[in-house]
Amino acid sequence: MPESVLTSSAFSVSAIWRQQVGNHLRRRRHHGPRNLAVVTYLVRGHATNKLIDIRRLTVCVLHDEFDQAGAPTIRFAAYRLSQIALGITVGGPDQILLDKDLALAPRRRAYGRRFARCDQRWLPLALRMDRWLQRHARHPFCPRSAVLRLPKFWVALQTNHVTGDGPEFARWCQDFGWPAEEALRISGRRYRGQVLYPLEFVSHAWRQFRKVYADVANFFQRQVVRLDGSDQLAGFQGACQYDLLNSPHRRMPD
Repeated sequence: MPESVLTSSAFSVSAIWRQQVGNHLRRRRHHGPRNLAVVTYLVRGHATNKLIDIRRLTVCVLHDEFDQAGAPTIRFAAYRLSQIALGITVGGPDQILLDKDLALAPRRRAYGRRFARCDQRWLPLALRMDRWLQRHARHPFCPRSAVLRLPKFWVALQTNHVTGDGPEFARWCQDFGWPAEEALRISGRRYRGQVLYPLEFVSHAWRQFRKVYADVANFFQRQVVRLDGSDQLAGFQGACQYDLLNSPHRRMPD
């Protein structure tokens, strides 16, 4: 379905949903879920450069599930990014903005996990992401990733007296044969009068974090992840914890 159909006055939201989603739910009940997830990043406000304060980022995920009764659901969730002890978190129950089910037909008055027909912010995005997911499910040669890719994160500190630490920093020093002080100096970059360091090199100094930036240059802000039964949507990458599965009403067991 063309992207422009979402804004066409010839189609109501209900008709779009029925053609794109509703007509395929019965088939999905028999054929199982599309074992893919679409993840996309949104920037709040005007993005004038490729270093974005993580407080301005929202990460959205859409993927298929089945409820306890065996009915297909299409989960759409949006999360914030935030600083935590020893690093940052991308998503997680405490960072949830909303958790909806696109398999429920939108209504004028909607509650809980159902979209409202008048939702002009999240519902059009969820429909677009569902089309991306369907396109990749239909065409196996469309690019997809085995793991969730995160942007590189950079930290501005409140102090100039900092040392590098952690396994990634030790490997960096060993690979290039640099002393620790020199290696940290070389790893830094200047941005708006600040010196930024890679998150994984200074995560031990998390109490001194002033700001954390995501580098979205050369980063695919939309990606499709192949789901094979393991937790590709929750885990750790360096000093970054990510969890695009859990929300307050659906915490996974420890």
